[in-house]
Order: sequence, then structure tokens, then C-alpha cells
Amino acid sequence: MKAFRFFVATLLSAFLFSVVWADNLNTPVGYWKQVSDKTGQVHSIIKIWQSNNQLVGRVVRAFKQNGELPKEYCTKCTGEFRGKKILNINIIWGMGYNKNAGRWEGGRILDPDSGNIYKANMMLMDGGQKLKVRGYIGISLFGRSQTWLRIPPSQVKAELAKGYPQPGQQH
Repeated sequence: MKAFRFFVATLLSAFLFSVVWADNLNTPVGYWKQVSDKTGQVHSIIKIWQSNNQLVGRVVRAFKQNGELPKEYCTKCTGEFRGKKILNINIIWGMGYNKNAGRWEGGRILDPDSGNIYKANMMLMDGGQKLKVRGYIGISLFGRSQTWLRIPPSQVKAELAKGYPQPGQQH
């Protein structure tokens, strides 16, 4: 009888873990490798979370690009972002879920390299393992897309350690 209870408890635990994991794959909330659409290299790691039923995302780690250290400040940005440190700057905001379209939309995305702010939408792909992020001006036809790669929760710490320390941090 004890063996049966242990078996049922183990089975129930595995089921609950899979349900929680599956729920996490139904939302962009989590950590993502931002892969450049220009170079194909991992550009940064973005953390996405939900605040007031909208998604927000920020740069939490940057990587060398073409052998150069990541930029420290948003020098080409305007307004409230001008001169801000890129690390921990919110680059995504205002994304709400459109159930009919099956994507997050209505938000904005900041490109710290150019300083431009674009309208944006995001859609999960490959069972939640990839995130198609599209930034555009005016209508979605005039823009560009990147495919970001989900970092599983068990690998976040290791992936964050891979990024190059930001300028000004100890090496």
C-alpha cells in the first residue's frame, strides 16, 4: 500500500510539474537570447515579465559583437532613454495579448543600437521555445523580425554568466 501511495504521489508531482512547465511555455515571460537578424549572433539576454497585464522586457546581459565590447550607454536614444545604461533598460513595454491573433501586440520596442523606438508584436513559435519579435514603423509590413531563443529556467544562471561583463564592471 505504501508503494502504491508513493507511486501515486510521484505521478501526481510529475503531472503538476509538467502542467506548470507547459504554462510557462504559453507566455513569453522568462529569459530569452536575442539573436541578431543581421549577424545571427546572440546579441543580449532579455528578461520578460508581466506588469499590469502587459509584457515588459529589459536587457540583463550583453555580448561582444564582431569582437567589440557591448555599448554601455544608449547614446543614440532620445527622450527618457538618452544616456541611460543599456544594461537593465526596459526595451519592451505595453505588449498586450490579442487572443484572436494569438500574439502580443500594441507595445513598443527600443533598439539601443540605433536609438529608435518601434511599434512591436511578438508571437511564440515551436511550442514556446522561440519568440518571433517584430518591430516596425506604421504597419507591420515595414519592419524587421528577430527570432529569440528561450532559456530554460535551469540554465538561466549559466547563460547569464556567459555574457561579457559590461564596461565598468570588474573582469
